[in-house]
Amino acid sequence: MTWAPTDSSGKTDELDSVRSSSPLAPSSSPLDDLQSVAPMILNVELRDRGLARYDGPKRLVAGEVLQSTAQLVQITEWSGEQLLTNLGCPLRTHGDLAAVDIKRLTRCQTFLRFLSRLTGLVDVVPDRRAVVIECAGLLKTTGRDADGLVELVESGDFTPVDYIRLGEIGAAAELARTIAAQGATPVQDMATTGPFGEAPIVHLSTARIEMYIADMHDALGNEVSQRIKAHLERCEACAEAVAYCRAHAAVPEGVDLPLPAELARPTPTPR
Repeated sequence: MTWAPTDSSGKTDELDSVRSSSPLAPSSSPLDDLQSVAPMILNVELRDRGLARYDGPKRLVAGEVLQSTAQLVQITEWSGEQLLTNLGCPLRTHGDLAAVDIKRLTRCQTFLRFLSRLTGLVDVVPDRRAVVIECAGLLKTTGRDADGLVELVESGDFTPVDYIRLGEIGAAAELARTIAAQGATPVQDMATTGPFGEAPIVHLSTARIEMYIADMHDALGNEVSQRIKAHLERCEACAEAVAYCRAHAAVPEGVDLPLPAELARPTPTPR
């Protein structure tokens, strides 16, 4: 399936566009590929010498790797060293860049572009850093390449990407791990089994609901706040949860309100 939802401003988030344009079978993980180009990211002198020796196509892909890295450094407010460390990539400042072939550079570029697009879906630095860290965790637990991660975060009726767009990065990662564990079994089918399979799902955490009703837009981010508002117009379960929390916040201490049915039941597997 192709994911291309529009945000509150009408812009389209095209994660599908980061898929590798050529059917390159991965011979290593994205982190292995990233480790091989780490010297190019961290050592300016070595980078300049290496790029000068590349032919036109290879130099172009290497430039895109550096551009995506620079975008991630900018929006996470990390240094290059901190970015690679949080991705779980060993820091290497020396290496033979001539030995890095264009296939490895292309896989690395595809992963970094995917990560840059995904991180850009949230507004505030802590959320952006959380996206990077969770993606690194998914790489390790699922063993997927960049194209596999794109497929993973697009899977389901309410996808991991949909959670990220609401700022729920932890829920997105949990759902992605569940999808990966289920393999070919559709997550929506798995979610409808069991005693709570038909229970409506609250997609927003209590902490994020409380931030929303307290108008903490700076902490949530303006775009994420607008997406939450739009989501509440479509999702009855989340709207009821917000209404309950809003009412509960106005009730004197010691007075209990009945929980809405969606909050009173255990949360089923997200779908």
